[in-house]
Amino acid sequence: MGTLLETYTAEKSLYARMLSPVCRKYRLSYMELSVLLFLANHPGYDTAAQIVQYRQLAKSHVSVSLKTLQQRGLLTGHHQPEDRRTIHLQIAEAARPIIDDGRQAQQAFLDRMLAGFTPEEIRLYQDFQTRIHHNLTSRPMP
Repeated sequence: MGTLLETYTAEKSLYARMLSPVCRKYRLSYMELSVLLFLANHPGYDTAAQIVQYRQLAKSHVSVSLKTLQQRGLLTGHHQPEDRRTIHLQIAEAARPIIDDGRQAQQAFLDRMLAGFTPEEIRLYQDFQTRIHHNLTSRPMP
């Protein structure tokens, strides 16, 4: 039985390996694909700051990736009238095939990670994740 740290490490490693064929196919870095998939999978979270916060990625890496994705025509940025300081990112139509392939790789990862689990066990796992998140974010620090 693996420890929590070992499981987390194995999960991150397998996820990266399963996304690597998509990166190679489209000549993207892992970070660039991660940014595209984050934006595609989390509508409403569309700023660089949100990517940094929720994916726990270095601001400098996100910034470089966003610049490259915009130069390749895969992302656009725009300001909203009520907040001219924040750039909101939008996935360009040219990125759709990449996102489709990326999502297939993500689904293959989930299928492998949850292989052998019953639908009830998966529901329980999701419930546990929700409770853990609540514990981590809603209680004051001691």
